Amino acid sequence: MWATAAHMCLVRTWLVVLAAHCLCCATASGPANMLKPSSPFLETDAPLFEDGVDLISDPEGLSGRWAEDWNREMHERVQRSDVIALLVVNTLTTDVSPEQRRTHRLVTEVGDTLKGKYQGELALASAEDSIGFDSVDRERGNVLKRTLIVFVKWTRDSAGIVRPKWHLAAGSKTIINAVRMEIAGGGGSDSVNEVLIEHNR
Repeated sequence: MWATAAHMCLVRTWLVVLAAHCLCCATASGPANMLKPSSPFLETDAPLFEDGVDLISDPEGLSGRWAEDWNREMHERVQRSDVIALLVVNTLTTDVSPEQRRTHRLVTEVGDTLKGKYQGELALASAEDSIGFDSVDRERGNVLKRTLIVFVKWTRDSAGIVRPKWHLAAGSKTIINAVRMEIAGGGGSDSVNEVLIEHNR
């Protein structure tokens, strides 16, 4: 009897996971969002779209190699993104596979888009083997109900389903202005520094 109950519990768990999976696919492939990867997902894209979060709202406090890396990643991330948009994370849940591997699932509502097109709800997932999983795990209590910027690179899996690889950043005025400068073609390694100078005048 105990074995049967455990089996039923496992079935229910996977039904929940399957429902979340279907929600993710439905959310990303609705009629208003015809998704198509603009280019192949390269090895160099992996650290840019790591299914993670970075809540640095003002990079002025960075210096040396930290500042250089942040500026370079911002520039490359903007260039490689299919969609850049403001969003709010409405819910964050975690499911566990039978192998005890965790996946964080974020249900978000997209607002203004800065690059590309996307409307409505966007489901994001960060699996335990993702580069950015630890950052989501660490910031899970800090991402809810606040404005963030999402950088999305669409990828097609082995089954032909288009899924988002993503990065979340703080939706501060400084970061938004830096992104807009990059999109407008005024970016480069010094783009954030230029925004900071203007911001501090």
